[in-house]
Amino acid sequence: MCGITGYSTLKGAKLGAVARQKRANIAKGLLIANESRGIDSTGVFLQNGKYHVLSKNTCHATKFVREKDVIKLFEKDSYLMLGHTRQATTGIVSKQNAHPFIKGNIVGVHNGIISNDDDVAKENKFKFNVDSEVIFQLLSKNKNNFVKTFKEIKGSASLAWINKLEPHSLYLVAHENPLSLAYVPSLNTFFFSSEFVALDSILQASLGTTDYNVWELEEDIVVKIDSEHKLYKTKVSFMEHYNQWTNWNQDNKDNKDNKSDTQSSIDYDEDDPLFAGLKEEFENKEFESKNFESKDTVSNKLDKQELEYIKSIGQKTGCVVCANPLITSAYVDEFQTELMYCVECIPDEEVANYLYVNLTSGDYSVIV
Repeated sequence: MCGITGYSTLKGAKLGAVARQKRANIAKGLLIANESRGIDSTGVFLQNGKYHVLSKNTCHATKFVREKDVIKLFEKDSYLMLGHTRQATTGIVSKQNAHPFIKGNIVGVHNGIISNDDDVAKENKFKFNVDSEVIFQLLSKNKNNFVKTFKEIKGSASLAWINKLEPHSLYLVAHENPLSLAYVPSLNTFFFSSEFVALDSILQASLGTTDYNVWELEEDIVVKIDSEHKLYKTKVSFMEHYNQWTNWNQDNKDNKDNKSDTQSSIDYDEDDPLFAGLKEEFENKEFESKNFESKDTVSNKLDKQELEYIKSIGQKTGCVVCANPLITSAYVDEFQTELMYCVECIPDEEVANYLYVNLTSGDYSVIV
């Protein structure tokens, strides 16, 4: 989980010193507010006329906005900002791996997890350290044809980006991750943030008024804010990934052989370093499931491709509480498959929203 934020001020707007300071304070406040979504690194891209500056560091936002060089950056009259707070998933924590990323003519920030990053990179001969990079590389290759680009991307994503060929335009989209937008007439500025409540609260505290509008973006609608602050909406579709549990249940309801096993042997690739030292621990281990006797369950089976996707997320991100790799089983969120718990960490109150998946056999139980 990461946080994205930023702003776009109307081209040609003449903001006085007080207004510019107010805009900078809101922007820095939104970075700090998004710190709850990521503390591994913080970064900003600021556009000022024909010039831009990119500043990134491996620290949390609270520290980042207090650094002397960052304070000076925000004192400049930059009409556009892209900001990011990173919670590392793929790629080590480093300045290079922090957002925003500049890829060709595309500059962008991303919140989410891309599951087919390796496939996209291999097909297009991209080099990358962080899954997010392949999105902006593909946008650059496709000359900002986002409709074509997103059809090749599988995973969750809220995104903000610009095309340097039209630097006064800002692009936003939410896909399975939240993103909110607000307009402040007194500053001639749009602000955006992953956190709706933070955006609303910071604007209220900074402006001392309700003279602004704030709303959540519609799912899978690219919003382009142009130099005149006209909004253009375009429907897009991302490559399907396997969180459509209800459809699977309907497709498999007549399959009498799909019964959830409570025990299974595990086949390991002996050369796979991921499992080094784990075979003995898990071999012949009984798959545990918390005893929720008051709940009814419906059992089904994932197909091979669906199972591989779930396993890849479990191995990359692990349990959201203890961060241990999920190898034998997992509780998986029905709608955000990157949110998984191990059997030890799943809280009782979360159970109704999760599926219990046997990561070896592919059987899963829907708690209804």
